[in-house]
Amino acid sequence: MTTNLENFTHGLDQLLAGHPGSAADQALQAANALLAVDLDAESHPPKDLRSRWISRTQQTSMKKKTFLQIFRTRPVLATILAVILGTLIVFCVAMGVAYTRRRKSNADNEQKV
Repeated sequence: MTTNLENFTHGLDQLLAGHPGSAADQALQAANALLAVDLDAESHPPKDLRSRWISRTQQTSMKKKTFLQIFRTRPVLATILAVILGTLIVFCVAMGVAYTRRRKSNADNEQKV
């Protein structure tokens, strides 16, 4: 176990000195991979990123919008569906009222006879 610890320490010392060797240990391989990542490049965006973003947003805002982009299809379809369902409900209520009036008038006619 002492030789494994000494090998690990020696490999870690080489890695920290900037001389990555052949790391047989998984911990040394992970440390080597972490050292290979360029974190400075990842933390600083490119200098022209802001200007590219502004130019692309201005291009999309200047385009003329079509009818379907102004009025999306989902709200229009929901409105049409609500009108159809409302009409059906009114029709059913009217049919129920007509049925009860007719039934009442038939009952009144039978009482007269």
